Amino acid sequence: MTAHCSLRPAKDIHCVGDAFLSYNIDPQFHVTPHRVPLRRGWYLISYQACVDAPDALFTPKIYPTHNPQSEQDVIGLQPHVSGDVRQLVFLSTAINQFRFDPFDLDYPATVFPVLGRFSINNLTLVRIGAAGFLFFCLFHGLKSTGNRQITRNIRTLYRLLLGRGYSSARRWLIHRTKSALAPPLTLSQWFHHYLEPTVADQSPSSQICTKEPRVLVLLPVGAGDTVTARQTFQSLLKQSYSQWQLLMLPTSDAPIELIQELSKSAVKEPKLRVVGKAPKSLAELPNVKNSDFICIVGAGDQLPVDALARIAHIIYQDSPDIIYADEAQLQSNGVDLRRLNLRTAFNLDGFLSAPTLGFFTLIRIEILDIDKPVPSVDAFALNEWLLLNALGQADKVIHLPEVLYLLASVQRPASRLDPQFFREFLQGQGFSDAWVTPTATPGCRAVRYQTPSQGKTAIIIPTRNRVDLLQAAVDSLLATTSSDAVELFVVDHESNEPDTLEYLESLAKEHTVIRYTGSFNFSRINNLAVSNVSDRCDTMLFLNNDIEAITPDWLQSMLDKARRPDVGAVGATLLYPDNRIQHAGVIVALGIADHFMEEMPYANPYQQDLSATVLPWIVTREFSAVTAACLAMRKSVFQDIGGFDEKLAVGFQDVDLCLRLKQQGYRVLCDGEAVLIHHTSATRSTSDNQALADSLDDPIFRLHRGDPHFEDTALFSTRYQALLNRSDPFYHPLLSRLTHNYRLSRGARRPVMPDARSITLNLDH
Repeated sequence: MTAHCSLRPAKDIHCVGDAFLSYNIDPQFHVTPHRVPLRRGWYLISYQACVDAPDALFTPKIYPTHNPQSEQDVIGLQPHVSGDVRQLVFLSTAINQFRFDPFDLDYPATVFPVLGRFSINNLTLVRIGAAGFLFFCLFHGLKSTGNRQITRNIRTLYRLLLGRGYSSARRWLIHRTKSALAPPLTLSQWFHHYLEPTVADQSPSSQICTKEPRVLVLLPVGAGDTVTARQTFQSLLKQSYSQWQLLMLPTSDAPIELIQELSKSAVKEPKLRVVGKAPKSLAELPNVKNSDFICIVGAGDQLPVDALARIAHIIYQDSPDIIYADEAQLQSNGVDLRRLNLRTAFNLDGFLSAPTLGFFTLIRIEILDIDKPVPSVDAFALNEWLLLNALGQADKVIHLPEVLYLLASVQRPASRLDPQFFREFLQGQGFSDAWVTPTATPGCRAVRYQTPSQGKTAIIIPTRNRVDLLQAAVDSLLATTSSDAVELFVVDHESNEPDTLEYLESLAKEHTVIRYTGSFNFSRINNLAVSNVSDRCDTMLFLNNDIEAITPDWLQSMLDKARRPDVGAVGATLLYPDNRIQHAGVIVALGIADHFMEEMPYANPYQQDLSATVLPWIVTREFSAVTAACLAMRKSVFQDIGGFDEKLAVGFQDVDLCLRLKQQGYRVLCDGEAVLIHHTSATRSTSDNQALADSLDDPIFRLHRGDPHFEDTALFSTRYQALLNRSDPFYHPLLSRLTHNYRLSRGARRPVMPDARSITLNLDH
């Protein structure tokens, strides 16, 4: 029996032409089958679903009863993205109609509901009889992409049938069938959906450039790489872009027989050349002077068919000095994914701290010193050497946020260039006393620029009551910093608790205590404090009264970076007391502006080996903004930028300050080596703002329930509307912007051409 169904909006949904609009937190449909009643039994439900928001996930539920308070017999369907949907459902009783919730999320735990346009078409239920259901499950539950998997599935079913009986075997088979019809959203499932062409998809490979850049591809080949090197070469031959040549570079362990074999192959392939021995300099490479860009690829790695075409399109359009994309690593079956390496716009500090850039990074040859001696290192380190060679002269670096490089299934260690090369690079940039040292995580580096200063640092702490927090903060400061190098300024906002007043009086004997009266205004309080800072202090540290220092070198690390001429502000890595991340940088347009990887478990790459971890290491790197809960900067820069904006009284004044610094060409860093405890704004109440948000009827405003600075949010959102409408350059556009958890945007599709993120390098300011 086939039952076509009609959908009628019941709650929080409007009809908009041939689609629907979800405008509140709990959209619902009344569904009426054309053939009723629907009898008890198994059904195959199918429909076509589409939602405009790239991060939206359909999480449908069927409510067989229309009692809105009842959760009895609720049927949860497998979550899915846009596309054709087929799933098994079991109706435990006969029904004439039912309720269908397409986005049945546990709001407000999910932070944001799905709002906007979506469509559900051709919703159909097909009843499957008892005999037919068994054959249906055998067909769909046992089949697989490979014969070996089918055999394993049959053996598993047979063992369950003999060992545990018919019921267990049947449950396993139904589970397998449901998973086959609606596979869980694994990384591989996400990637296959991402690669599916859209209606408007048209590769730029068909576009003809007036001048096509010539690309010289280097492929280091060692012992045992003969087969994998051929695979890489074959993927290059399939490229839709033709202006390239491949040079195979035998490594020091390559046997002479391999060189001879490769040389014979090169005779028949005009795009392939084999270099007989390791070159002393780039100038010795064939065709280097007749090429525009150079890059390195790894043996066994492959390029999608249009990878070079898409890169060449951006080179022609934006004329970068360095350009790179993202990469994926395949499983051994060559189909499924092991991991994705999604990169950010280029930032020098991140590159120095961790191996953030891999193969297939194209560098303009004319900015390279091609006569410089080439070190005898492995392929990954050689790639970093090329980058260091180029960065001294590079002006524009572009990241193309798209997966254009497929790593071989065999994991190769990212053996980085020796720290001495990075130190020589920094010395060439004017940091004569710089040093770079390895850490507990192979590939992670600690960097010091050794920027000396004769001035002191003014530490500014606003406070109100809560003497327990303030005293812990001050005690930890005095225990971890030199009293000769800092001056402490405590700004008291109308404290009235006797213990606090007594403690402030004792502080005033050796430090500066400033009284502030009036309504709370974080910006005004800190600006007032800065006006009291003498010329003895050339740097300042803004600090919350609920911060606790736990290591001795945190301030030196922050000041070392803050005194660089190209740096405007430096934030610290802040942890909750239970060792979860509270702040490791701020991402703009993550919601509005939110903390990077907040609430995720913290592990220190400088002190423990995190080489096997999948998540990004928390290292020193550039961000669009950092929090003022612990923020260091030069006093002159703060004054030149106009200080904190006092129109932003409670929230976003730190993000606003950082964005103004970025507009003036300064870098904003989060220091991965300065790690402190943040007891999370324990002295501020959000009750007034919650009452304001709760009093508003508009559902959009109700999403801000609990916002501790509702009016500041509105002002900031209006001021930076253009920035909030696009992805942060230091956060990948394929990552979700609806949560600070580091996860993929679930329904993303490969764009016709993603927006390239361009960064202009400048170590001087």
